[in-house]
Amino acid sequence: MFALLTASAQQTVPPGTTLDDAAAVQLSKDGLASVGGALGVLVPSPVAVDPITQSGGFSCLNYDLSITNMMVDVEVTGARLIPKPSNSETRAEIDLEIDLLVAINDVTNKFDLDYEILCGTGSCPGYIMPFPVTVTGPVTLTIVDDGTGSGETALDATIGELAVDNGLTGPHIELDCGIDTFEDRLNQVGLSFFDLIIGALDPVLQGMIQDQVGDLEQQISDALAAASVDQTIDLQGISLHVRLYPGSATSTNDGLQLGLDGYMVADPPSDCVPDEPSGSKFSDSEALPPLSAMGSSHAALQLSDDVANQGLYGVWEGGLLCFELGDGADSSLDIGLPLNSSLLGLIGGEELGELFPDDGPLEIRTNPRLPPEVNYDGGHDIVLEVRGLDINFYAELDGRMARPLGITVEADAGIDVLFDNTTGVASVDLALGPDEIRGEATMIEVAPAAKETAENNFAGLLETLLDQFLGDALTGLSFGLPNMDGLGITDLTLGGSAGGEWLTGDAQLGQVTYESGGCDQGCSGGGGSGCNTSGTMPWLFALILPVLRRRR
Repeated sequence: MFALLTASAQQTVPPGTTLDDAAAVQLSKDGLASVGGALGVLVPSPVAVDPITQSGGFSCLNYDLSITNMMVDVEVTGARLIPKPSNSETRAEIDLEIDLLVAINDVTNKFDLDYEILCGTGSCPGYIMPFPVTVTGPVTLTIVDDGTGSGETALDATIGELAVDNGLTGPHIELDCGIDTFEDRLNQVGLSFFDLIIGALDPVLQGMIQDQVGDLEQQISDALAAASVDQTIDLQGISLHVRLYPGSATSTNDGLQLGLDGYMVADPPSDCVPDEPSGSKFSDSEALPPLSAMGSSHAALQLSDDVANQGLYGVWEGGLLCFELGDGADSSLDIGLPLNSSLLGLIGGEELGELFPDDGPLEIRTNPRLPPEVNYDGGHDIVLEVRGLDINFYAELDGRMARPLGITVEADAGIDVLFDNTTGVASVDLALGPDEIRGEATMIEVAPAAKETAENNFAGLLETLLDQFLGDALTGLSFGLPNMDGLGITDLTLGGSAGGEWLTGDAQLGQVTYESGGCDQGCSGGGGSGCNTSGTMPWLFALILPVLRRRR
């Protein structure tokens, strides 16, 4: 009764309500660097450079310079994303740095350098050995309307003006006449070979990267917006729709945070569940742990208890915990025990069994009065708390069907996630045995002396019933994690944070060899799960409901 009063008094949220900051993805400075390293920057190479011509002066105080047949060869050696403070909840700011190795011609194909300086003429072909160049551009990530009219938002990435930091020095330059001698000649008329080359080269390099800006913007948006989820999961015939999308963005010197708004909603209500509570538990989760608290983690995947409870409410309301056994249900089900009134004697002992001397009909029905809830601070990665689940036994007594026994079940199903970084598969270890399940005989008025016996014997029966009701949903649970062009999760640990109101998945990112997994290819949880996915981060929600998923 106390549990029911508490449930009715607590704050709830109606099914399908969009929750602000239902989840979040946090990337540390090192995590962003890993994402940047996975960006594909493709530049054409080699590229011809327009001839350089310079002339001026008069008489023998003149100069006339021509550099032709220049070919630039560019190699991309790395890319980085570096966070910086945005001081905004709808905008994040980062710098994109792209490292290049640039060469101009080579010893087998030199550029032509012809000159006249102070009435002296000559030719000085040459080439420039590979030298480092860094191209830098500001990246702004902005929360914008997604343009569908749904009221949902999306993440838009734009790259600003590019700047080139050139590492060209004298030792890189090979001229047949010697760079020092030629530089001295140019200096006499106020010129510099370095300035000429860099002045011609910078626009070429900027143009090369600028041509890739649109693709880079899309890659960055896709990489960060991969946190979006739009999936429908089949949970034993109940369709649970999960929708998460970027709703906020902010950045500091410590990293980047994307807040995900969204909801979980299931099928229309089942007739077997009560009208109250009329929504899922809502605690208005505490603020996310700050980016500065990430420590050595590259990424933190955050899921609020509010959206997890919303999902559990949806599948509860859809009838996931509603089962029937016996004459009034599927008579083909076999629990390995007599499915007749003699079962009451096995549970309640002689006191209850003597009321049913004949093997009459028996029906077993569940009555789930309360939705399950998550506990992120219960001794496991996740604990699913089941309260108010009545298992009622109906048998013929005095010529009519009566309920001689009712057991109210409480369960704390422990879920721990084990990640294999060689396969990219996260497997689920489920703790759901006698130590996690409690049963109280709340309806046994016909034989009150059998109460203790029934409660003691029921634990053994419940294991059989669970196996029948949930089948292989309790074993072999696993799902594959995605990767982005070889960048993936190399380590993953889960735990509660912010007083247990957030589930935090601390992850390390790096190059991986496992194939990218998703709901359609990487998860097991059978029964033809019918996953329809456009998102690529299934762990944000799959970790919350693994006990309810069936294996393929």
